[in-house]
Amino acid sequence: MCRKRLALECRDRTACCAVTWRDFPVTHIALRPGNTVLAVGYQDGSVGMFDLDSGDRTVLLHGHKRAIQTLVWNSSGTRLASGSLDTEIIVWDAVEESGLYRLRGHKEKVNSVSFLSKPGEEKERFLISVSSDRMIKIWDLDTQHCQVSNIHHKAQINTMVLMSDLVICASDDATLRFFKITWQSDDEKRFEDGAELKLDYFGSTNRSATDKTTFLTVSKNLLVAHGLKNVIDIWKLNDAAEARKRQKKRVKKAKRKIEASENGEASSEIIVNEDETIEDRLGNNVSHKSGGKLRGLSVIHASAQEIKIVAQHTSNQLQMHSLRSDVFLVENLGKLTLAGHRDSPLAVTFSSDNRAILTGSNDCVKVWSVETCKPVRTVETEPVTTVAYVRGDRQALIGTKTGKLLLVDIASADILEEKEAHEGEIWQIKSSKQDWATVGTDGQMKLWKLDFKKDTLTLKHTKTLQLKESILGIEFTKDKKFIAVALIDSTVKVFYRDTLKFWNSMYGHSLPVNCLAASDDSTLMATGSADRTVKIWGMDFADCHKSFVAHEKGVVSVSWVVDTHLFFSMGKDGFIKQWDADGFRLIQILSGHQDEINMGLVSYNGDMVCSVGKDKSIRLWERSEEVVVLEDEERKRREEEAKNAYQSGEQDADTVIPGVNPDAEAAVAQIHPDLAANAAERLIDSIEIHYQEKVKNENDAKHPILAQLALSSVDYVIKSINEIHQQELESALLLLPMQFLTEFMKICCDGIERRKSVERLSYTLAAVERLFFTQLTASSRYSQLLERCRKVTEDSLCELKEVADFNHAVLSLLQSSMGIRRRAVDRTKRVRYYKIQSQQSPKLPKAGALRMGNESSKKGIPPPEKSGYPTQGGASYPSQGGSSYPSQEKKSPQGYPGAPVPPGQAVQPPHYPNQPAYPPAPHQGYPPSAGANAPPPPYAPPGAPQHYPPVPHQNPGYPPAQGMYPPHGAPSPQHFQQGGVGYQVIPGQFQPGQQVIVNGGFDAGARFNGNASIPPPPPGCAPNAAQVAQAQGANVQISQKKDNFVTGGGGGGYTMW
Repeated sequence: MCRKRLALECRDRTACCAVTWRDFPVTHIALRPGNTVLAVGYQDGSVGMFDLDSGDRTVLLHGHKRAIQTLVWNSSGTRLASGSLDTEIIVWDAVEESGLYRLRGHKEKVNSVSFLSKPGEEKERFLISVSSDRMIKIWDLDTQHCQVSNIHHKAQINTMVLMSDLVICASDDATLRFFKITWQSDDEKRFEDGAELKLDYFGSTNRSATDKTTFLTVSKNLLVAHGLKNVIDIWKLNDAAEARKRQKKRVKKAKRKIEASENGEASSEIIVNEDETIEDRLGNNVSHKSGGKLRGLSVIHASAQEIKIVAQHTSNQLQMHSLRSDVFLVENLGKLTLAGHRDSPLAVTFSSDNRAILTGSNDCVKVWSVETCKPVRTVETEPVTTVAYVRGDRQALIGTKTGKLLLVDIASADILEEKEAHEGEIWQIKSSKQDWATVGTDGQMKLWKLDFKKDTLTLKHTKTLQLKESILGIEFTKDKKFIAVALIDSTVKVFYRDTLKFWNSMYGHSLPVNCLAASDDSTLMATGSADRTVKIWGMDFADCHKSFVAHEKGVVSVSWVVDTHLFFSMGKDGFIKQWDADGFRLIQILSGHQDEINMGLVSYNGDMVCSVGKDKSIRLWERSEEVVVLEDEERKRREEEAKNAYQSGEQDADTVIPGVNPDAEAAVAQIHPDLAANAAERLIDSIEIHYQEKVKNENDAKHPILAQLALSSVDYVIKSINEIHQQELESALLLLPMQFLTEFMKICCDGIERRKSVERLSYTLAAVERLFFTQLTASSRYSQLLERCRKVTEDSLCELKEVADFNHAVLSLLQSSMGIRRRAVDRTKRVRYYKIQSQQSPKLPKAGALRMGNESSKKGIPPPEKSGYPTQGGASYPSQGGSSYPSQEKKSPQGYPGAPVPPGQAVQPPHYPNQPAYPPAPHQGYPPSAGANAPPPPYAPPGAPQHYPPVPHQNPGYPPAQGMYPPHGAPSPQHFQQGGVGYQVIPGQFQPGQQVIVNGGFDAGARFNGNASIPPPPPGCAPNAAQVAQAQGANVQISQKKDNFVTGGGGGGYTMW
């Protein structure tokens, strides 16, 4: 548990992103589908969401009273389900950032949840949850009702995963139990209990280790599990085809055994189970030992052949393993670790210049730089209990659990000397200017000095004080007069420093004294005990000045601030508190540790406080310039106490909402009362400012807040509403007094009429009418206001609906148009590909003889269209099933002759997939022949008389383009209208240099810079007028279609909002 979440890059095993926001411990994390948002569950019951790209918190959700146990996203990433120690499940809407509903039914903590969808449905409208009450529940999220409750386990269920139609559960043993989900296909015919599904026991399998299973995860077809130890078990689950194959093989093998048995009685003992079993589903299995005790893991599919497993150890390490899917073997890749203690540090001390910190744990001693907060030296030692710097900060004294006293050189990280100082643990080392004192469980206090022998620094024992009880702590007074020792018999004995004779005894604690410290003026002594109390003693007569309960658990350390009567106390409750020894008042509380504090002290200059705890962290606090106001600190403590009482269940602070049964199975996902109260206060303040501005004269000065923000009073209230979180809005409205309600509703109506935040204000008015329905309908004075709210809300929402419908229609049209253009581009690419292939390989047909359709020939090449027209050379196209294709003659350089048309048939209009289809224009047919001298129809076959009539105006409905004139001496321009009209393509129809204008040749949404290129016609299609004119050397000018509200205009389309 920590305050920082690291996102790791698995390729080079480095941290690529770190997010830090709260001081509460993290209990669970879940990555949103798409790997962009990380959901984080905290010990106080809140859920935070972080953007992994920026590392910023996007939302914080409050709803649970106790620690989050599990988080899971649905497949679309729009909903998040959370289970907590408070036995409740909350489904959150990630889009609206609010809670949808709360599911109640479990009797103990919820350990795992998972979304479930019915086969054939995209919506995940079911939720599976498991709890320590041994129950598996399946909830219908549409009705917020539990459909299935299964009690099969004999012990609590620790975790659960969902894989296809199997629910896999792990309990306090090493057995994994499988349950199969059976759906009722007919909605009218349900099961006997009215449920749409049922859960049946399917089978079980055992892990290789014997400890209880604490973690399960599923990734594609892999099932990975581990327990409290270091063993990772991996199963490969077979697909449906492989499972049926193994099932048939198993049944066939059992039947052969029955047939092969000679005795009939022996054959009756063989039972043939023809149904599917869990053995058919489970495939290969492998077990692997990691480098330490496991806390969790994640599976990453690096490639088709390699799968990486990242394992988290209890020693704050991450180890990576590689699983080869072809051979199903696991290999160790490496470890990722931070340069800290692998175990909880037990002792800490400052250097004399306050620039370094010395800490000790069960395996080593580390020297840390205060400036960089990184370790600079590490010395491997025995389990450490206490540490102290030697004068000059070049050496250090280390006390161990075995009673050894070690002299360590900091620069070389070597142990210079070992002394058998005590018979048991050394509990404390205390230094003074002349000597050092050590105390231990053997009841001895020993004084030591440093001496040089042959240029080597050694320890020299000078004095010993023997007591009957074990000594837990020692303290020198600054006036060099007394030595005080804390005993396990709950007393503190004071001795003269020079003679070690007994002077006085301080008694009053009910449990052993863990720590003691004397002030700099040697007038006060503070002691902390396991009885949770701190006592302040006077050193003149050894009398107790004050005794008070300082912590919820035992006190482990006390330390004075230099030259003051202020001191800090550290307790096993994880808090550090500062006290005033003269006024006996609590000044401030420092929170940050997630577990018990082992030791702490104040630096020699009084500017820093350092503490170490069982959460394996070293925390450093620095004094700031901010002034501490005791009244504000007391108010914060009262709020924190109320919050803790709400979370612990001692205070029932749930808000009663009209029409909602608080004891129902499904309830409203409420938030913490403090958040709702703060939101209500902000809302009331804004309404009061609106009242003040409403009664002012025109010449009066504007409110300072409104003047600074340059807003009106109505806009300021709307701004306050928008700043309130969606989750907090309804709870804040419940706290709104009735005298503000009328004006608040009028402000919302004014904002809607101005079309400002219409959706939010409409939702707010609907919430007000629902929450205060009884009060608003009891009196007739609210009828006109309610009617106004209804009218303005209905009108504004109808306008928004029309805008949304229009935008949806336009976007759908644009999407279909883009699809048509994309298919046309793909077709052009295929034509070019086959053209290149036909030029490179003579075996392939020519590009012009290919048809780009959905059908395919036997050789895999698209056949030509079934047009029935002969080619230019007189050859005809074969049928679609033909195996050979004729080659196409090369085109004449003078132009593009069209495909001939049989006599008596009209020319079909060309159709291009990148242009919308147009209705046939009038007069698109050609008059029939009138005798022998009549000209042949267009596209006549070879050998027909070459008499061509003048080309008539094709579509008189479109006038010719204005402002376009042919060059001097050129023939008059001929106009041709695009839009699905057939053209007569006659050789020599256009003369070189002739000006040809084609109206509407470009789509309305096309963009070009005045120089538009005319592409050649696709193979198998007749060219249009612009293509023919350009091929025959004419000057072609193409205009753009007129603007249209559907297809857009020449500028690229209309503006949508």
